[in-house]
Amino acid sequence: MNHATHKHGGDWSTHGFVISVGLAVAVALTGYQTIATERDFDSADRTAPIVFNDPKAKTLDAAKLVAAQKHQLAWRPLSQDALNRLLVAARLDGRPALEKKAADAMRVFAWRTAPGQLNLITIALEQRKFDQVFQHADALSRRGKATEEILNLFALYELMPEKRQYLVTALKKSPPWRQAFLASAERLKSSQQVNARYETIAALLGTGVVQRDELSSLLGRMVATGSAPQAYGLWVKTQRPAVKPNSLFDGDFEQAGELQKSGVSNRFPFEWQLDSGRNAGTQLVQRGGSNELQLYWNGQGVPIFAKQIVQARPAVYKVTLHGVEASKTGRKVIAVELLCPGQPAIRLEPVAAATQNDLAFAADLATRCNYPEIRLFGRPDANGADFEMSLTGINLAVSS
Repeated sequence: MNHATHKHGGDWSTHGFVISVGLAVAVALTGYQTIATERDFDSADRTAPIVFNDPKAKTLDAAKLVAAQKHQLAWRPLSQDALNRLLVAARLDGRPALEKKAADAMRVFAWRTAPGQLNLITIALEQRKFDQVFQHADALSRRGKATEEILNLFALYELMPEKRQYLVTALKKSPPWRQAFLASAERLKSSQQVNARYETIAALLGTGVVQRDELSSLLGRMVATGSAPQAYGLWVKTQRPAVKPNSLFDGDFEQAGELQKSGVSNRFPFEWQLDSGRNAGTQLVQRGGSNELQLYWNGQGVPIFAKQIVQARPAVYKVTLHGVEASKTGRKVIAVELLCPGQPAIRLEPVAAATQNDLAFAADLATRCNYPEIRLFGRPDANGADFEMSLTGINLAVSS
């Protein structure tokens, strides 16, 4: 990212500055609507604007506003609201020295007034003082005001490496907005946003722990944008799974069962993602000390029962479903595929299994990537009858 040097705030991109100012305006407009009802002043104060872009400010006598707020502060020197109104009046009256004096006092004194925080954000953006922008935006978000606009502003910081430190520093303090910011996929639409979030998470992991729900959106988007190796490495580092090269993770559904017991709904791409719906789905049950995956399907649609991205070198693979009778019905209903990004799916066809309690499928083509996705789904050419099956495990192995 190219930046222009500015004497007030260091490096800054024109695009980022324009967006930030636009966000500040959006924050102020939102804040004005939500904050107007909070004012509890006497009747003379109700006409005084409390945010810079208050539409009624143009119709008021700015000099009188300044005098009125000075009078208020003389009688109520601890009034944060009066100080904020003086700040706005000073700007309207074109008195920069007074505006600066009021703003300097507010930075340590008026943290409880949401309108004041909105105005201080505007000033910090104008002066390109990023640390102050974040300080006041963080304070405003903690009050539950203009939360979405503030999170969008934080996302701009995340895109600029030299400014990301302010975001990381705030996130390490576990603010109330941390989960909403990290878990949402709304700000992970471009590869640039995904890469920036990866750097944020890496910085957080350097001194702390990142929760599962804070990682779920990122790992999925990393895989979707072609960064499966990095996503896999992040998953291994944070979750410490028991993985083996060229084989499935959690082939006996033990981890999937534990997540189900604990009520965890988010599943990472490298773990079993189990689908359930009205026409088809899966259910994990414990039977005889082991986990059993039950499949059901009424024959409508083409359901994906289970899928997982696995680290596996390019090769010809065989998949075995354990704990299920190798019946003709199962061979006709269940299908298995291996998918590599940008390539046709490799269908595994039924083959002879080692025992009567297994159902085996083998490919006749080699995969061409290191992170294929395995899918267990209902064959589209099945006869449409109701179908049920129970598995105790799934195994992936290179064909001998």
